[in-house]
Amino acid sequence: MQENETKFITGKLGWSDKTFSIETKEAITDEFVYEVTKLITLFDQKQHDYGSGNIAKFGEVGVLVRVSDKIERLANLQRKGVNIPLNEAVEDSWMDIATYAIIALMIRHGKWEGIDSPTAPPAAPMPAPTIHELPEPVPEGPKSRHFGSSGVKRG
Repeated sequence: MQENETKFITGKLGWSDKTFSIETKEAITDEFVYEVTKLITLFDQKQHDYGSGNIAKFGEVGVLVRVSDKIERLANLQRKGVNIPLNEAVEDSWMDIATYAIIALMIRHGKWEGIDSPTAPPAAPMPAPTIHELPEPVPEGPKSRHFGSSGVKRG
């Protein structure tokens, strides 16, 4: 793409007949959109199997727990130096995290079936944290004890 050139991604949503047009200025946005379309397919397949009740039951906190489990799994594999896990591909965990993030936004905006009120007004997005707001890492050592996502004590 040449400097200052603009492209458009357009489409029509199937169930609501809404149309959209996204103005893009960067070529990499095409790849981003392609990855998001894979998330849409994954979301649709899982909604067919699970429905919306599992998320509605615990709301945003439940989504946060699910994301935490996925992050713990990825961190555990990274610590062990495992590139090819036995049960679920690393890419699947990243896709799940991205999908859960979108679900959390839907909940916050009052768009999730079974959750009547939004947890945050759409006009008040959460600010990005500054570096001094991030939690300090927990020091690892022979005496430290941590719990994994399974609840089993490690260390």
